[in-house]
Amino acid sequence: MWRGREAPRSSLKGGGRWAGACFRPCRTVFLPPRGGSVEGAGSSTLIIEGRRALGGCVFSPLPDRIFASTLACAAAAAGGRVELTGCSPELYAPVLEILAQMGCRVERGGESVQVARFGRLYGAGRVFTGVYPALATDAAPPLAAAMLCAEGESSIEDVIFEQRFACAEGFAALGGRVNTAGRVLHIRPGGALRGTRLSAPDLRGGAALVLAAMAAQGRSQIGGVAYLDRGYADFTEILASLGARIYRETKPA
Repeated sequence: MWRGREAPRSSLKGGGRWAGACFRPCRTVFLPPRGGSVEGAGSSTLIIEGRRALGGCVFSPLPDRIFASTLACAAAAAGGRVELTGCSPELYAPVLEILAQMGCRVERGGESVQVARFGRLYGAGRVFTGVYPALATDAAPPLAAAMLCAEGESSIEDVIFEQRFACAEGFAALGGRVNTAGRVLHIRPGGALRGTRLSAPDLRGGAALVLAAMAAQGRSQIGGVAYLDRGYADFTEILASLGARIYRETKPA
């Protein structure tokens, strides 16, 4: 809980064709250098043909653009400045563009970006998620947390994941003026955010509630943080190092 401070083996055979969400990592499939055959990298369909043996290779996974997006939104929601390095701004450009539109100062430089907010935030109007390189569905809840602090109206429609805004109930409990209609989260200005007891509904929704609690007056207590452990290593420590008054009552399992 945070307060405001051996699986069975599987055997794979043959080849196949699958369709799925077009995530950015699909463009860095590492089977070909190891001897496998993969077609369609970067699209929504991968065609994979297996081999009897795979060779070795050197592979560098992509940095976590959703973690970077979350920290950028944290600066927008709570105010202040954060410098993010090691993750190309290109990977989460839609988030940075929306934050800039809302009044944040966004300064890009190679593999780093600085995001600062010391004044007002303005509503973003209506934005949509989509497949890469559009706004990532997983970045929508943290972005919504920043929108709670804006003076104008905002809305986010998630066309990828139907139950994306389970965090709306927590936003309302904090005092946010929000409502959902299907896949759309509507956020109206004028809600005074005040600390309260909350429970993370899922991974990204839990992160969004942490950001909203950071922007609220008073203390918040957030349960269900096992969700956040799945996607945010050392989340409490990183936020605290940036100046958030946050601590964890229970250690990760």
